[in-house]
Amino acid sequence: MDTTCVSAAERIPPETTAWNRLVEARWPAGVVCPRCRGREPAFRAKRLEWRCRSCRYDFTVTTGTAMHRSKVNAAKWVNAAWLSDLRPAMLARELDVSAPAARRMADALEMTGLPPGEGRLKALMNQPSDRSEALRRRLPATFDTNANPIDGLSRGQRTVLGILRGRIRGTTLSQVAAESRLSEDHARRCLNALAERGFARREKASLPWGYGSRKVVLWSLNLSEDCVSALAYLLPPTPTPQDNTCADRVPPELWSLFWNGASAKDLRLPDDAFFVATTLLDGPDPVARSWALRCLPIDALRRCRDMRGCNTGEIATRIDKAIARRADG
Repeated sequence: MDTTCVSAAERIPPETTAWNRLVEARWPAGVVCPRCRGREPAFRAKRLEWRCRSCRYDFTVTTGTAMHRSKVNAAKWVNAAWLSDLRPAMLARELDVSAPAARRMADALEMTGLPPGEGRLKALMNQPSDRSEALRRRLPATFDTNANPIDGLSRGQRTVLGILRGRIRGTTLSQVAAESRLSEDHARRCLNALAERGFARREKASLPWGYGSRKVVLWSLNLSEDCVSALAYLLPPTPTPQDNTCADRVPPELWSLFWNGASAKDLRLPDDAFFVATTLLDGPDPVARSWALRCLPIDALRRCRDMRGCNTGEIATRIDKAIARRADG
């Protein structure tokens, strides 16, 4: 389906045609009950649904898929599978759907990991939805739900797992909640669910804080074979807008790295940014180096770049990349 030379209205197929395409994409060998795998269910034409003759379960072509209970009609979902630009704003404009519906469609389509076309539509029809968890729990043992190790995870649990992937040294519940934009109660439930699956672990730790230490509870990945397999199915992290604002002081967890010169708690930014940069960029702590490249003023990074020790090698490369990335916004 070539979508480059026709309008959105012309691309959207009739509703009946779109519904038939969904049926063919999901059940190319014939309709199958999603609960008991029974074949030849009774079809109710007026409601466009089936009733299984074995378990008496009522279902539609979208039951248990990423389209489950979506108010967007089938024709628009079919058309979306061929769109190359999956930004929610673009989907809302092209398909004439609400912003929440566009975000849901974008998430589902991106999760397939496939380019526009028939393959994406088939993957969409075989992609379980968060709302069909109860249905999956009632599936018989003969139905393999473990082909994709993250199929049983909700959207929130996948988001939290992605955050843990970027925090190998561990992170706190409050940080997980802030980065995932979930409430702390919701984030805690997601972490506990991941721990039950063997993907995450909880442990008490003592971390440097200021010139002392602080006891915290850290959540981190449990890098088992199952967890590593699940990480391979996660989407790449969504790029976030670069924050070019400078903090006003060095974070307390980095104070212990300033063993010479002024006390770190008395340093103020951006006035002392150059001194902070020379200490952290050439130091042994990768977390401190990452913070300096991300948060210190660009002018301080440029001054360090011209110094001996920072003008060649890996440090120079990292500084150049940080300056270029932040300059681009």
